[in-house]
Amino acid sequence: MMNLPVHFTKDELNTTYRFLSSKYHPDKAVGNPEKELFYTEIMKLLVNARDALQKELDKKERSK
Repeated sequence: MMNLPVHFTKDELNTTYRFLSSKYHPDKAVGNPEKELFYTEIMKLLVNARDALQKELDKKERSK
């Protein structure tokens, strides 16, 4: 979904998240309820993916 390299950095994660969240933010679909709902679901997936990947990065940092 986020198309990150296998060994991504925190900066790569944040940059990719910001780019995709700007592209799929529900406010971009105002006036089109179907598209707004679709973008809302995409944002939920993006937030969950970012949070899970951030946890993995944090674990790796702590184990060093």
